[in-house]
Amino acid sequence: MYLLFLVVSAVVLLFPDWAWACPRHIIHVDGLVSKPAGEILFSMAMMTIISVPLGLVGGRWIRRLSPIKKTMLVALVIAGAVAFSRSEAYACHGAEVVGPLLKTVHAAQLEYYRAHGVYAASFDELGMKPASDQYSYFLPSQVLPAKNPLPKEGVDLGRLPQGVAPVASAEEYTVVAIAFAAPDRIDVWTMDQNEKFREWSVAAFPKTTPKADVDNPTGWREALSRFLNELEAPLLIFSVLLGLSLGFAYSLRATPGMMPARS
Repeated sequence: MYLLFLVVSAVVLLFPDWAWACPRHIIHVDGLVSKPAGEILFSMAMMTIISVPLGLVGGRWIRRLSPIKKTMLVALVIAGAVAFSRSEAYACHGAEVVGPLLKTVHAAQLEYYRAHGVYAASFDELGMKPASDQYSYFLPSQVLPAKNPLPKEGVDLGRLPQGVAPVASAEEYTVVAIAFAAPDRIDVWTMDQNEKFREWSVAAFPKTTPKADVDNPTGWREALSRFLNELEAPLLIFSVLLGLSLGFAYSLRATPGMMPARS
């Protein structure tokens, strides 16, 4: 129980954005390599080394507490974690900013469907025009581009990323919103007839996949870098948990001078 407490506390304190990131937010690396493999592996090693003494000290400290103090400590951490979780995580900013507008579109679509038996293919049919300062909104027959549809050379917010499309028919609809996320990402949000809200991120520029063969002897290294970049966050968390677990496990060993418990 207290090992779980240490693990949860460390993740919240060291990686608050990862601990409270919106589960609907999917990060697609799309072949963009931002860090070399060696840098990520070194970070993992350092995280493990730093976490071992933290787990050791925390484990020995917790062992000295009375059961009542331990329970109060766990309750305090849980209360703090719940309060902290209510703060807005960056990965979920779309749920707070774009989500309400898409819900407005959803309500208008339901009204339109009851009147016409089909979902609207444009915002004009819905009688609404969402503000589009930095976001672009899409239905099949109409695009409301952002105030600056070209925030960076090579990026066009007037067009949807590959594989993303709005829908409007007698059975279903999907409204799409996109925005540029510096330096090289595009955030995408969608909502459908079931009011299901989705949020994810795609590359703003076409990916380039190196060919790992005799003509490209470093292809396997780039593939490893892509793999590590894709899993960097969970790998770093695993490294911290590993270090904490090692330190905590060592703290459970009887220290010199301690008398064995009587039966």
